[in-house]
Amino acid sequence: MPGKPGPLASAGDIAARDLSAAADQIATARPDTRIQYVHINDLTVLGQSDTWPAALPDGNFARLFPASVPVLLATVTQAPAVRALLAARGETARVRVAGYRDPGRPLPSANLLELCGMSAAALTAQALLMLKEPR
Repeated sequence: MPGKPGPLASAGDIAARDLSAAADQIATARPDTRIQYVHINDLTVLGQSDTWPAALPDGNFARLFPASVPVLLATVTQAPAVRALLAARGETARVRVAGYRDPGRPLPSANLLELCGMSAAALTAQALLMLKEPR
């Protein structure tokens, strides 16, 4: 996507750490790609304003997450909850959400990040795949 920003978004400290590292790796692998990084402090900004008082107005949402490009969002919360917020805006198809998944057993933190697709390596791989997809 030369010339167009590739929105990356994070919510939560661990997601921010690993997505920031992924952004560096993406910039190295694809120097022709502009990266726009958004950190979200309150996930309800992604929902519709008639339901969520903190929701972004449609124009602000469109400016941060342009309709013509895919979005990779990493969050420490469960992905279905985030997808539900985005569904009210009709934005589930182009937004990939990497979020917490219960492993069903104790795991070391690095293994948990891999399982959830939230390690820097997994996020980099996902973003690079998204950049190759036709629009």
